[in-house]
Amino acid sequence: MGKIDSFLTTHSGVSPVIDTGYRPEIGDIFDYELDHANPLTTCQDPDSLLTMFQGDWLAGFVQWLNAGGVSPGTVRVRSRYVGHFLVANPDPREATSSEVAAYLASPGWKPETRRSARASIRVFFHWALDAGLIDHDPTKGIRPIKVPRSLPRPAPESAVSEALLGADADTVLAVLLAAYAGLRRAEIACLHAKDIESASIRVTGKGGHERRIPIHVKLAGPLERAKARGGWVFPSPVFKGEHVNVDYIGKRLKRALPDGYSGHTLRHRFGTMIYRADHDLRATQELLGHSSVATTQRYVEVSDDALLRAVSSL
Repeated sequence: MGKIDSFLTTHSGVSPVIDTGYRPEIGDIFDYELDHANPLTTCQDPDSLLTMFQGDWLAGFVQWLNAGGVSPGTVRVRSRYVGHFLVANPDPREATSSEVAAYLASPGWKPETRRSARASIRVFFHWALDAGLIDHDPTKGIRPIKVPRSLPRPAPESAVSEALLGADADTVLAVLLAAYAGLRRAEIACLHAKDIESASIRVTGKGGHERRIPIHVKLAGPLERAKARGGWVFPSPVFKGEHVNVDYIGKRLKRALPDGYSGHTLRHRFGTMIYRADHDLRATQELLGHSSVATTQRYVEVSDDALLRAVSSL
């Protein structure tokens, strides 16, 4: 038993075996699809990566996150960034601020990516320091990352039509759930037949918060068939009794959509169309599952005509 496993067992009385909503997989490292460059530059041998993923550091961190009730989606994001960092820096005890800065300076990353990576690495080292596993925090002094405000980018109707053209049933349903129900990739992946009600979908979103979304007419048929089949709407082709992972949905959406569009742009489309229907920002917020109206505002595109009318009214 490694040092971290020993620490967890001694201080929590639980087995170091991880059995939670997120299970690290070797494919998570190689299928790194967060719309930015792959930061892996060294130690890309699959066997060495697998050994790392089975090691004490990441296993202990993931267990600590799960013990604190962190959502599976957040655990996945945190452990993914930490896993990538540990590939090039396998011993956190020897990590330096320069190595953390070098990781966060990975070329091709968007500001949102850098901010998420910084938050994940900081949480990891705070955990290790509090647990007495390291004697210094290399993230101390790393500057906060500012994310400039960007305009919403909803996928146009032509992109949705192209994605549906010739697609298989699973891809069609995934596209429709993103475009006409505004579901996130993770929400699509873990949708279950029991969540499909007569006129709405019950969705468990970030932080475990539930919301109900009325079923659009275009979703009625596919969801009725999914409910009749029972079980996970998107069952895993690998693990019996489980649903597909987030990347499975993300890749399907990205392959179906024209270049430059993703599942997230379908959510932007949903939010924009909902808001334009009656200009109810609160209703749009509820349907998108945002905790803050400010977040919803970043999803809603204001048409050029609306901006022209506003200026013309002066």
